[in-house]
Parts: sequence; structure tokens; C-alpha cells
Amino acid sequence: MDLNLVAQDLFDELKSRYSHLTLGDDQAMTTVDPESARFFKFDWNNNPVSIAIDEDNLRLVYNKDLADSLEEEDQQSWYDFARAMREFAVTHNLGFKPQDVEKLDLEQGDFEFLSQVNTVQESTMHGTSKTSYRPLEKTKMIIRHSKSVDESIPGARSRNIQAIFIENNQGERFKFPYNYLNGARAMQMHVAKGGNPYDAIGEAIISRVEEIATMRKFTQYAQRNGMIDESTQSYIDAAHLKIHDAKKLLNKVQSQTTYESAVEELANTVEENTQDTIDNLVKTFTKETFDESLVDAFKILPVMELKPSDDEEGSMGRQDIMKQASTATRYAQYVDNWLQDPESKLILKKDDSYDALQNNLRSQQKDTDLKLMTILRDIATRFISADQEDDAIVNFASDMETQLSQAGELFAKPNPEIKKLRGTAIKLANKYLQDMKRIKQDDAYKDEVRKSPEDIKAYKNIKGQTVDKGKLGKFYKRKYQGETAELEQWMDARIAEMHNTLDPDNIEASEYQDAFQEANNLEDRAEKMVLAKLKREYKGYESMVANARGRDDKRMYKDRLRDLGQMIKYVQGKTPFGIDTILEEEVAEMIEKAMAKLKGKGVKEDEGSDKEKWLRYAKFWKYIRDIMAQEADADIADGFISADNIDEEPSYVTAKEMMQTAMAKQNTPWNDAIINSDLEEYRHQISDNDNYTKDTNFGKMKKAAIEMITTGKTQIVPYRGYPPMDQMDYSAEDTTDEDIDNIIRLSGIK
Repeated sequence: MDLNLVAQDLFDELKSRYSHLTLGDDQAMTTVDPESARFFKFDWNNNPVSIAIDEDNLRLVYNKDLADSLEEEDQQSWYDFARAMREFAVTHNLGFKPQDVEKLDLEQGDFEFLSQVNTVQESTMHGTSKTSYRPLEKTKMIIRHSKSVDESIPGARSRNIQAIFIENNQGERFKFPYNYLNGARAMQMHVAKGGNPYDAIGEAIISRVEEIATMRKFTQYAQRNGMIDESTQSYIDAAHLKIHDAKKLLNKVQSQTTYESAVEELANTVEENTQDTIDNLVKTFTKETFDESLVDAFKILPVMELKPSDDEEGSMGRQDIMKQASTATRYAQYVDNWLQDPESKLILKKDDSYDALQNNLRSQQKDTDLKLMTILRDIATRFISADQEDDAIVNFASDMETQLSQAGELFAKPNPEIKKLRGTAIKLANKYLQDMKRIKQDDAYKDEVRKSPEDIKAYKNIKGQTVDKGKLGKFYKRKYQGETAELEQWMDARIAEMHNTLDPDNIEASEYQDAFQEANNLEDRAEKMVLAKLKREYKGYESMVANARGRDDKRMYKDRLRDLGQMIKYVQGKTPFGIDTILEEEVAEMIEKAMAKLKGKGVKEDEGSDKEKWLRYAKFWKYIRDIMAQEADADIADGFISADNIDEEPSYVTAKEMMQTAMAKQNTPWNDAIINSDLEEYRHQISDNDNYTKDTNFGKMKKAAIEMITTGKTQIVPYRGYPPMDQMDYSAEDTTDEDIDNIIRLSGIK
């Protein structure tokens, strides 16, 4: 890199825009030569600001209180300027390091101070909006983010982690099995010292991360189920101490000065408890519940009929079934044998437009696993065969797509057989790709591997006789033609016997005769509203793609543009095989909201009924709030989310606000549409946390809310690992005594 050219470009960028521009060279001396300048001092809005450049970074140095002292409009101008400097750094292959200092007035020519600032050690995390880099000696940590990084938020590059990779000095890249930065930093130091993730020390580091995950799972389980008391507190304290010691040891591995001693400590093996100790702990932390009302049913249950015969004594029990391998493992051998048979054909449901879509989609995907998942999903969706045993192909493809999509998630345990299963999946994908290539050139072969379902499985009449394709309509028309004529003759005879003539003036139209037509018209109008909205959004994203600055942002806008295109075609009825389930749900919800808007705010109930519904709805959100309070509190204690208290965790704050809003609206008319809008807002707020999203079942969450509003109680559990609502240990936080009394009265709890 020619730093002189960078300095000249920066000088050209600043000279015409800012006053009192002064230059300093690498010896901290004033200079008038732009190419030799390494420090740039100028006034931004009457505030002294400086920029220092070196071979690696561009540092923006400003007064610590600058942003706080500006008006709102000036603050936006300052952020725009900082963003422009960041873009300048990126385009010149430099890192961008904004740095505030406490020196109140950076005097003209005070470049000696700036040169000292330039040597201050800072965080080494830098990168793009979707990727962060952390160099260490000749190694590099690469972090892929699930959402764009906002540089203005402290610690943004430590959040929304999708995957972590560590690259050694030879360019070999390893994927860290857990999305846990503390453990990844320790592994990076070990790799920098010449190690690798698969030696004894590397496996010990991963083992410590597993210990943290295991202990954290145990403490959360005990807290969720109310098992912490005097008899169990010592075990919980021991678990927290175990987590603390493991994190402390990982921190020591990250340091140059303590690495050697930490490695010796890592070599110490952890002694496991005896089986008797484990059994006692299992009994201690097992919560048994039983509904006594079931005893009467047990008295008359015909259990003798259910006892196994002598021939069935050796059959597989429930525990044996639970020990079976995954679906992909069970069908992998069948798939291998099927692929080895030269007569086997991968027949997919015929759809030329879908084939073109799949080819276009794969051409845009760079990641191999992503391409493999796309192919397996297509096979699982469109594969057809006359042989029922070939359903194993569908089951294998579907389960493998799921396993590949879960790989690399936080604390996801890798399948030990995934390497072998992946080989089978790749062979199946190769056959798919070969077919895709061949059907473009050979129409005859295309007719063999792309067929309609009726071409594979023939129709049969009620007697089991095969009816050829195309003759089905004629068959039934011929069969029932005589019966239809007899029925019409009988009806004409009965009418003739009545000898009644109706006066048209005496005929009154039913108020319900146009009910279906009105409903259809309402749905048509709603679809037109949704279609117009989607088209407006589509045009907006077209403009965003055209004006996108970053490559990652442009790719993100294109993804949404493609989704909007599919949704528009779906509403227009141009997608005979449907679209992605998530997109289909989004369209359905938009149509539902549009119909609700056209019909007004629904059926108005009496005031008392509305109040009860709002209070029951508040109790539902209180249940969700208490769950997320426990989750956030545990995650903050273990350092898995960057927040100081639960009031900074969006999932908890959103549930709390939903509860308070429902309380405030108890004297207003109830509207069922509020459930969908609130759940959508809640889904958006927790989307940054993969764990919370994975453990939340939004379908059950909606059912629980509706059941609670309708009946005043529910046993549906929308969040994995927690008891039902009536077994939760509620706190009185954020609710008044009157609110609690109302909730308890309506729920029937004594």
C-alpha cells in the first residue's frame, strides 16, 4: 500500500470542506506536503478533530464530549461525517478506529500527542456489515453475523453471531463448533502458538466450553422448575463456580503471559462422579406431578388386553425405540443401494418454472452447504415414485436438510455420523445436478424424470380397477348418466303434483342469500389491497438495490426483492406449487389484517366481557415476561448476552410492554386482531437471539393466547423447558395490587 497516495486522497477530501486544516508528518512535525502527512488537524463545526493514518488503520480522534454537546441535527451530521471517513478507510483497505480522548483542546500542531494516541491499544475487531475480523499474530478469527453490524453501537461485532472460523498462518480455516467468543479467542491464541483444534489442548478448550453450556443448562432447568431450596442451593452454587472457573481459565489461555500456565491447567482431567452419586442427583432434581382425578380412570382401564403375548415379549420397547438413530441414518443404506442401481431414476414433479428457479437460486449461492440444502429441499418436496419403499428418499433428504441447517448453531451437538451421511447426500445431489444438466439437452430424458403424479400413480375406481388417464371424466359421466336422467324425471313429477304457482311479488329475498358472495368480494378486495402494498414495497426495494453502497447490503436487499416477487405471484395465483411457508404465512397475515380493516374492528361485545379479555390477555403476557426474565437473567450472569440487566433485553422489555398495554386498555373494546400484531412485534424483537427464537413455538404461543382469552386458563407451553402458566412462580413486579387481584379473580386461582 502506498501511504503517500492515501494521504494525498485524504487531503483532497478534507481541504475544501473544513477550515484550519493543518498537517503533520510521521515525526510529529508540521508539514505542508500532503503526501508526507500522517496527521490531519481541522475544525469540524468549530470542534477540533484529528485523523491519524498508518499502514493498518485510519483513526478518527475527537473530544470525548463532542457528540453529547451537539444539537440533534448536528449529531446526525457528525455521524454522517464519521460514516464517510469509515467508507474512505474501507475503500483504501484500512481499518477504521473512532477514538474519543479526554484532552479538551487539541492545539494546532499538537501532533506529538496524536502520535501517542496512535499507539494506544484498541479492540482489534473490524470488518464489513456482515463479517468481522480479529487478527492475532499471523492468525485470523472470522465472524459471520446473522444481521448487519451497526458500528455506532458498542460491542456490535460481538452480537448476532452466525458462525466463527479460525484461520492459521498457512491459510487453513477451522470452524469453531460453538458461537461463543470467549472460547473462540482462546482457540485462536492456541492456533497462534502452533496448535490446532484437534490436538489435546484444542479438544480441552472445546471441552471447557461444553462444561459452561452443560452447567448453564442445569442451573436454568433448576430455576425454571422452582427446584432451588436449602437442599439444592449448594449444588447450584457449585455449578456457578464451575462456570466461573471455566471462563476464567479460557481468559488465561487468551493472554500471552498466562498461556503456558493455563495450558498446564487444561491438561488436568475432570473426574466424573460415581453412578450412585449421579442417581442421587437425578432423584434430587426430578419433579414428579400427578393428577389424582386419573385414579378413577385407572380402576376400569382394561390393562389385561394390552399385555404382550409370549411372541411379543422380545419386541422392541419404548426405550429401545428412543435409542434409534436419526431418520437420515435409518434410511441412508437404502439411499446408497438405490443410487447404485443403474435403473433408478430421480423422478420429480414436472414444473419447468420451478426447475429454472432452482437453477437460478443455486447460481447465486456461494456456500456449498447452502447449495446442498437447497437441492435436498427440492428432492424432499417434488420426488414421486410408484414404489412406496422409495419414500425413504424423501425422508432422508428432508432430515439431512434439517441437520445441515442446524449445524453450527449455539451449543448444537454435532452428529457423529454426519460425515458419512453427508457423503450419501452429496451423491444424491450429484444425481440431481446431472439430471438438471441433461434435461436441458435431451427432451426424451426430461420426459422420463419430470412427470405429473397421475403419470406415476394411476386412478382406480371403487372396485380397484385402473382407469386410464384422460378417461376418468368419461367413465363417471357414463356410469351415472342414467341415474341423473331418472332423478330429473322424478323431480319434474313431484313438482307437477304440487300445482302451485308462486307470485313473484310474494317472494322475499333472504338476508343470507348473498353471504358467500359478500365474503368472496371481501376477500378479493383484501387481496387487491395486499397486492398493491407488495408492489409498492417491491418498487422501494428496487430503488434500494440500485442505491446500495455495500455488497452485503445489496445482497440483503436482493433477497427481500426475490421474496416479494414470489409473494406477488402467489397472490396473483401464479405459483401452482406454493411458496416458502414463512412467506405464505406473511401473505396470509397481511390478507387477514386487510379483511379486518375492511370489516371494521369486529363484533363489539359488552363492556364487562371486553375488560375480562384484556385482563386475561395481560396475564398471558405476564407469563411470557416472567419466562424471559429468567432466561435473560441467566444469560446475563453467564455472559452469553451483552446486557447489564434484564431491562436491556428486548424479549423481556417487549413482553412487559405488551402486558402493561393490555392493562391500560381494559376499559376499551377488545379486538382479536391485536394478537397477531403483538406476536409479530414480539417475533421481530427476539429475532436477534437464535436461542430464544429456537425455543419459542409461535404457533403454540398464539393458541395459548386465544385459549387464555376465551377460557381464562391454558395448559399450552409456548417456550421449551418451562411449566404451564398455572405452575409458574409469578413475581409482582410492574403490576399494582388491583391488577393482581383482577388477574387472580379471572383465572380462578385461590
